[in-house]
Amino acid sequence: MLEKHHWQSAIGALRHTKIIDHLSEFEKSQIETEMRSLILATDMTRQHDFLTTLKSRVADDSLDMSSYADRHLILQVSNLH
Repeated sequence: MLEKHHWQSAIGALRHTKIIDHLSEFEKSQIETEMRSLILATDMTRQHDFLTTLKSRVADDSLDMSSYADRHLILQVSNLH
Protein backbone atom coordinates (compact mmCIF):
# COMPACT_ATOMS: atom_id res chain seq x y z
CA MET A 1 0.00 0.00 0.00
CA LEU A 2 1.60 3.19 -1.24
CA GLU A 3 -0.26 5.35 1.30
CA LYS A 4 1.52 3.60 4.18
CA HIS A 5 4.88 4.41 2.57
CA HIS A 6 3.83 8.07 2.15
CA TRP A 7 2.80 8.26 5.81
CA GLN A 8 6.08 6.72 6.99
CA SER A 9 8.03 9.11 4.76
CA ALA A 10 6.13 12.13 6.07
CA ILE A 11 6.66 11.15 9.70
CA GLY A 12 10.31 10.43 8.99
CA ALA A 13 10.70 13.91 7.49
CA LEU A 14 9.04 15.53 10.51
CA ARG A 15 11.32 13.69 12.89
CA HIS A 16 14.48 14.21 10.82
CA THR A 17 13.95 17.96 10.40
CA LYS A 18 12.94 18.31 14.05
CA ILE A 19 10.25 20.75 12.93
CA ILE A 20 7.86 19.65 15.69
CA ASP A 21 10.44 19.08 18.43
CA HIS A 22 9.19 22.12 20.35
CA LEU A 23 5.81 20.44 20.88
CA SER A 24 4.88 18.18 23.76
CA GLU A 25 4.89 14.41 23.24
CA PHE A 26 1.08 14.49 23.30
CA GLU A 27 0.95 17.16 20.56
CA LYS A 28 3.49 15.27 18.44
CA SER A 29 1.43 12.13 18.80
CA GLN A 30 -1.72 13.99 17.78
CA ILE A 31 -0.05 15.40 14.67
CA GLU A 32 1.31 12.00 13.67
CA THR A 33 -2.09 10.37 14.18
CA GLU A 34 -3.83 13.09 12.18
CA MET A 35 -1.31 12.86 9.33
CA ARG A 36 -1.62 9.09 9.25
CA SER A 37 -5.38 9.23 9.04
CA LEU A 38 -5.42 11.87 6.31
CA ILE A 39 -2.73 10.20 4.21
CA LEU A 40 -4.36 6.79 4.50
CA ALA A 41 -7.68 8.42 3.52
CA THR A 42 -6.27 8.86 0.01
CA ASP A 43 -6.54 5.09 -0.49
CA MET A 44 -8.91 4.64 -3.44
CA THR A 45 -10.58 1.63 -1.81
CA ARG A 46 -11.88 3.83 1.04
CA GLN A 47 -13.20 6.77 -0.99
CA HIS A 48 -16.68 5.33 -1.41
CA ASP A 49 -17.03 4.83 2.36
CA PHE A 50 -16.05 8.42 3.13
CA LEU A 51 -18.41 9.87 0.52
CA THR A 52 -21.29 7.64 1.62
CA THR A 53 -20.82 8.69 5.24
CA LEU A 54 -20.67 12.38 4.31
CA LYS A 55 -23.75 12.18 2.08
CA SER A 56 -25.67 10.42 4.84
CA ARG A 57 -24.67 13.01 7.45
CA VAL A 58 -25.70 15.86 5.13
CA ALA A 59 -28.98 14.17 4.13
CA ASP A 60 -30.13 13.63 7.70
CA ASP A 61 -28.83 17.07 8.75
CA SER A 62 -26.53 15.57 11.38
CA LEU A 63 -23.24 17.02 10.13
CA ASP A 64 -21.89 19.08 13.04
CA MET A 65 -18.84 21.16 12.28
CA SER A 66 -18.24 21.73 15.99
CA SER A 67 -17.56 17.98 16.20
CA TYR A 68 -13.94 16.89 15.80
CA ALA A 69 -15.05 13.67 14.05
CA ASP A 70 -17.15 15.56 11.50
CA ARG A 71 -14.39 18.09 10.78
CA HIS A 72 -11.99 15.18 10.31
CA LEU A 73 -14.44 13.51 7.91
CA ILE A 74 -14.49 16.70 5.83
CA LEU A 75 -10.68 16.66 5.70
CA GLN A 76 -10.70 13.02 4.63
CA VAL A 77 -13.18 13.72 1.85
CA SER A 78 -11.19 16.78 0.75
CA ASN A 79 -8.21 14.45 0.18
CA LEU A 80 -10.09 12.46 -2.45
CA HIS A 81 -9.00 12.96 -6.02
